[in-house]
Amino acid sequence: MKLSWYYWCSSCWATGLKCAPVPARPGAPYVKRGSMGDRFVELPFLRNVGLMVTLQCPVTCPHCIVQAGPHRHESIAAADAYAWIDQIAAYRDGYVRVVAFTGGEPFCHIGALRQMSDHVQRAGLLASAVTNAFWAPTLDAALRTLEAVPAVRVLSVSTDVYHQ
Repeated sequence: MKLSWYYWCSSCWATGLKCAPVPARPGAPYVKRGSMGDRFVELPFLRNVGLMVTLQCPVTCPHCIVQAGPHRHESIAAADAYAWIDQIAAYRDGYVRVVAFTGGEPFCHIGALRQMSDHVQRAGLLASAVTNAFWAPTLDAALRTLEAVPAVRVLSVSTDVYHQ
């Protein structure tokens, strides 16, 4: 599989989104071109909902508001995630356009992330993930991991002294 996307800036790694999975309607994400000709996704304001996958994370940041870390093992039940995704998709006739998977570190449970993001895509929403990118020490590792979650179309990468 050839990946035809990636764009890196200080706060996100976003796709050259093909809008087919996300029906064109008011508030839908759209692709813009940056000043360097790079493509990135602009998400609609206040039309995304975060869904916490797990509290497990490979790092323990002192500023983490959910106190995630390697010692935490709580995770969302698949049936609950699917029910919430369906409710999010139905809310105000499709008002919400993006489900952002958070944690902890959602990539700690990549199989669950794959299933949930696939469900998000089937519901006509855009799947994104907030990550510290521990799984991407090299470009090859990053591409292999992203190939495993094809419905995740936008990444927000945490970069600070704790996420290096």
